[in-house]
Amino acid sequence: MTELFAEVRRTIELVAEIQTAATLSVVGLALMAFAFAALFRTINREGEPATWLKLTMAAGLISGVAFSIAGPAVALLNRTDRPIKIVPKDQIFANLATNARVSWLIRLIPYYPDKQPDLAVGRLRTLGPPALKYVFVGSYEELKGQTVEQAIAMLGGKYEKDQRVSAIIFAVSGRYPIFPGSSRGLLQVIKKVEEDPSRHIANKLLKDEPNRALTQEASNNLLNEEISSYSFEYYKEHFWRFCHLTHSFRCNKTAFDASQFISSIDSD
Repeated sequence: MTELFAEVRRTIELVAEIQTAATLSVVGLALMAFAFAALFRTINREGEPATWLKLTMAAGLISGVAFSIAGPAVALLNRTDRPIKIVPKDQIFANLATNARVSWLIRLIPYYPDKQPDLAVGRLRTLGPPALKYVFVGSYEELKGQTVEQAIAMLGGKYEKDQRVSAIIFAVSGRYPIFPGSSRGLLQVIKKVEEDPSRHIANKLLKDEPNRALTQEASNNLLNEEISSYSFEYYKEHFWRFCHLTHSFRCNKTAFDASQFISSIDSD
């Protein structure tokens, strides 16, 4: 039922965006309201209603239905004629700074069909290789409308000639942990991997006492996983320390065991 209400809401929003569609829908609702009002009045009157009244009610009802259908139809036709709206870069950066909520995520996997047939979308069973515990995904809203090559680049990857791309789009459900791809979010992922006793991590980035990689205050900052804590304002005092550590992790992957369980981290 919730999904039905969501679809109805999206349809209303789509119709409201286009003046012609909105006008047709309003006229259709008005005609149906008139027809039902006339029908109600007729039912409560004694005797047989006049022929002209019957015809008026029928015409009003049919016209109302037709106009009501025409409104969404015009909106859909208009949407198919327009290119998909691309989220401006300024808005993307603003979303990153405030950690705006995301409803749909996308995972793009470039592969060579002759060398990597198991990466075809019909054969995938997980978002990444079984050995990986965390993989990078992106906001579908921010990537839609881009070319495949552009979308992969925005996710930190690279598209090569003759490659194909498997795309997996899924809703945020809360079933699995999701961390923003900032320096702070990456350090939280590394911290979880290094503290997992089943991983047997010997070479750690976030070392324990007395060789701390972070100050106590910065370490405490990483403990907060509330959505509001990912706003840049919350951790800007520790940003340079976080940034330095994440680059150390990227440039010395073989020195830290946690890199075996996280997707490849590139220069972005």
